[in-house]
Amino acid sequence: MSKVQVDKVVNLSDDGAPQLTYGAELPVGYGLTGAGGVNISGVCTAAAFYTSGNVTIGGTLTYEDVTNIDSLGIITARSGINVTGGQFKVGTAYTFGSAGIATFRSGRIDVGDAIFNTSIGELAGDSHTTGSSNIAIGYNALTANTTGTQNVAVGAYALDANTTDSYNSAVGYQALSANTTGEKNTAVGSFALRDSTTSDNNTALGSSALLVSTGARNTAVGQNALVANTTASDNTAVGQASLSANTTGANNVAVGRNSLATQTTVSDNTAVGYEALASNTTGTQNVAVGALAADANTTGGNTTAFGYQA
Repeated sequence: MSKVQVDKVVNLSDDGAPQLTYGAELPVGYGLTGAGGVNISGVCTAAAFYTSGNVTIGGTLTYEDVTNIDSLGIITARSGINVTGGQFKVGTAYTFGSAGIATFRSGRIDVGDAIFNTSIGELAGDSHTTGSSNIAIGYNALTANTTGTQNVAVGAYALDANTTDSYNSAVGYQALSANTTGEKNTAVGSFALRDSTTSDNNTALGSSALLVSTGARNTAVGQNALVANTTASDNTAVGQASLSANTTGANNVAVGRNSLATQTTVSDNTAVGYEALASNTTGTQNVAVGALAADANTTGGNTTAFGYQA
């Protein structure tokens, strides 16, 4: 075995490093040391690599068959993280699965903004400027709102046209969908108060309740209650299809299924009970209390009927 003892090794012209034609082999326990650098333009293969400083890579670092990446600091993924299988976990509380399921074990999801708006769903609440304390849940819910405050929209297209007005609550598909500047309205049920645009202080509870209404201060409780009401105000309808044909009549009270179900344009009638004043068309200032009370009355006015089939 031969040994060469020298202080320096240079190329033949004494102006650079020598070429190691067949490479170099370092025995176990030895390595390359010094204050210089290692510059390799080809492929570098190492069973292990350790550095106490920083590693800068100008190109692409490709991992193959990597099981874990252990970082003591921050990992920045500039083009995102693509999870094609398994789950993406943050600590023990948050899990994001590739199947689209997110688990938050701490019991809290923070989706608020700096002005206290909460938006969940595609395009939900995406136009807020100064409007604050709004809740939008569902596709397109409150999507046009800019400065309106303290609105609640739950359901696809709920309050989706609202821009500047406040204090509205809409729960259900297309509930209060056309509302733009009306305020203090409450709509619960699919299509409830759907076509109301600028009117205020309406309450609609039930599918299609006050569907096409643009009047104010109406209360409709029950499926299709006041469904045809257009510009009339100050009506109260409680029960399925109560005051369902009314369009412009005002100051009517109907409590009971199909009560005052036929009248369209008259006002000041009160009907309490199943089908009370159910056939009334043009009669005004009538009072009927009891199931089927005055149910055959059509055009008579100032009638009072109390009791079953009175």
